[in-house]
Amino acid sequence: MSESFKGESVGVGLAGVVVIDLAEVERVTSYGVREWLSMLAAARKVERWVLARCSEAVVNQLSMIRKFSGNGLVASFYAPYSCGRCGNGFERLFDIEGDAVSIAQGLPPTCVCPLCGGEGRFDDDASTYFAFASSHLGTALPAGVRGVLQELERQPVSTRREVVDKVVDGEVTRLCVQAPLSAELRWPRILEGVEGRLVVDLGGCATADPSGIAALMHALSTLGPEVEAIGLARCPQAVVEAIASTPMSARVRIESAVLDANCASCNVLRPTLVSVDEHGQAIRAGRQPSLACKRCGGPVTLRLPALLQALVGVSTLVQGGAEESVASHRPGSLMPEGSGAPSLSMAVLVAGGL
Repeated sequence: MSESFKGESVGVGLAGVVVIDLAEVERVTSYGVREWLSMLAAARKVERWVLARCSEAVVNQLSMIRKFSGNGLVASFYAPYSCGRCGNGFERLFDIEGDAVSIAQGLPPTCVCPLCGGEGRFDDDASTYFAFASSHLGTALPAGVRGVLQELERQPVSTRREVVDKVVDGEVTRLCVQAPLSAELRWPRILEGVEGRLVVDLGGCATADPSGIAALMHALSTLGPEVEAIGLARCPQAVVEAIASTPMSARVRIESAVLDANCASCNVLRPTLVSVDEHGQAIRAGRQPSLACKRCGGPVTLRLPALLQALVGVSTLVQGGAEESVASHRPGSLMPEGSGAPSLSMAVLVAGGL
C-alpha cells in the first residue's frame, strides 16, 4: 500500500456495509497510510467497515494508528507462527469471534505446521500483538458479513510462492529466496544466465543452516566476470556471521540484514532490519542506530557489537579501486514500488449484495 493507491477515488464509490480483504497487503508506507485514511474520510455513504484477513503489515498499522480501522470492525487477522521442528515461519488466521477467548487472554493456541506437520507456536509477544484487537472483541458482525468471511476463507492467499522468485529490471537481476536456506537449493540452476548486477534477497528464508549458507557462498564465488556486482539483502543473522568469518569476493556487498534487537517496552527480542546505507555510519562510529520496534514503535537495541562492525566491514564493494554501491545501480528500495502491479491487494465486497 503506497502513494499509488488513490484512496479518495476508491472511497467515494463505496456505500453500505463494506468488507475489505487485506490478506495480500505485504507493506504499508507512510504515503499508503495517508491514502488509506483519505479513503475512509471520502466514503461518506459507508455505514460500516469490516476489515477481514488483515495481514501482519496491516496489524502493525492498526496497533499504531487508532484511526486506521475508521468506524469499522476487524473481523479477522493473521498472526505469525514458527515451527519448532523445521523452523518454517507461517501464519494463522484469528477470528475475532471464534478466537475471542485466546485473544482476550493473550494465549494463542499452538497449530500444525503446514510444511512438516510439526507443532507451530506463536512467534511474537501475544500481549502486544493482540492489543489492537481488544476494542473489537464483543462487537457483533453486521448481518450477512459472516457468509462473506466464510467465502473469503475458502479463497487461497497467494503465499505459496516459488522457491526463488526472479525479477530482471534492466541490468539488475533480483532473486528473492522463499525457502529455508539449505543445501537442497540448486544454486547453479538458479544462477544460470545471470549477468550484470545481482541482488539476492534472503528475507524469505525461515531458517539458514550451515550447509545452506556454505552452498550459497560457494555458488556466488564461482560466478563469472559477467556478474559485475552482488548485493545480499535482508540477510539472516547466521548468514552475516558466516560472511564475517569467511573471506568473500570483493564483488559481494551486504545491503541489509535482519538482526535480533531488544525492545525494552515489549520486553522481547524482535528481528529488525538493519540497512547498511542507512545505519552504517552510526555503526561505524560505535553508536546504536536509530531503529524502532515494529509493534510498539519504541526504540530497540542491537546486540553483538562485533557482528555489527563485521556487517559494515564487509559491506563495501570495491571495483577497480573505486567504491560503489550495488543499490546505486537499481531503482527503489529493498521492496521495489512502482512495478506496475497494484500497490494495494484487496477485494471490496458489499455484504448486502451477496
